[in-house]
Amino acid sequence: MTDPRPLLLPPERFVAVICIFLLALGILLAILRAQQVDWATVTFRLAVATGVGAAGAAYRRLGRSEGIALALIGTGLFVAFTNFALLVNYMFLPVIGPVIDTALTRFDAALGYVWRDYVLALGEFPSLMQLLRSVYLSSAAQMIGMILVLGFLERQLAMHRFLVAGTIAGLTTVAIWSVLPSFGPDAYLGTIAFPSFHTVMALLAVWYARGIWLFWPVLALNLLMLPAILLHGGHHLADVLGGAGVFALSAFLAGRLVPGTTAPDRSVAVAQR
Repeated sequence: MTDPRPLLLPPERFVAVICIFLLALGILLAILRAQQVDWATVTFRLAVATGVGAAGAAYRRLGRSEGIALALIGTGLFVAFTNFALLVNYMFLPVIGPVIDTALTRFDAALGYVWRDYVLALGEFPSLMQLLRSVYLSSAAQMIGMILVLGFLERQLAMHRFLVAGTIAGLTTVAIWSVLPSFGPDAYLGTIAFPSFHTVMALLAVWYARGIWLFWPVLALNLLMLPAILLHGGHHLADVLGGAGVFALSAFLAGRLVPGTTAPDRSVAVAQR
C-alpha cells in the first residue's frame, strides 16, 4: 500500500513557512510599535488564502487533478505571502530618519535620466500614458495568471521555482527597504522605491513563461512594463536596476533550492505521485 500523497510538496512548504513567519512577525511588530491594523481584513485574507490552498491540497490528497492542485495551492500561497509581506512592510511606516532618494537621484543623473523630464516628454502622448497605466496595473493579474497557467499545465518545476523566487525576492525587497528606505521621485506614488518590486514581477513572469505558449505575449507586455514602472510607479531608474538585480539573485537561488532537470514538468509531477 502506497503512502498518501503529501498535502504540500517541499517548495510549497517552504513558502508556507515563510508566510507563517511573516504573519507572526507582522503581529509582533504591530504590538511592539502600537500600530493600528485592520485585523478584520487581515483575517479575511488569511481565510481566503487558507481556503484556496486547502482546496488544492485536498485535490492532491484525493488523487484528483494535480494541475488544479498546483494552481489552487500556488494561488493560496501567493495571496498569503503578498498580504503578509505588505503587513510587515506597513510596520516600518512612517519612516523616521534619512532616506536614500538623494543618492538614487544622483545615480540617475549620472546615467542621463531625470524623472521629471521623462514624465513631461511622455505627457505629449496621453494615449501612450494611458496604455502604460493599464500595463502597470496588470502586475498582480499577471502573477495570478502565471500561477494558474503553470498549474493547469502541470509545469510543476517552473511553478515551484516561480513561487520560491518570488518569495525570496519579496523578502529581499522588504529587507532592503527597511534598512535603506526610499520613496522615489514622486513620493505620492511610491511606497517601496528601491528596489522596484514591479520590475521583479515583470521579470518573474517573463522568465517562468519560457517554454509555453504564453511567453511571447508576456514578453511583449512586460517590455512595456519597464517604461510604465518609471512613469506610473514614480520610480528612479536605479530602482528598476535594483529590481533586476534582486530578481537575478532570487531566480538563481530558486534554481538551487528547487533542483530539477530539463525534462517536461508534467513528467516531474507524475514522478511525485
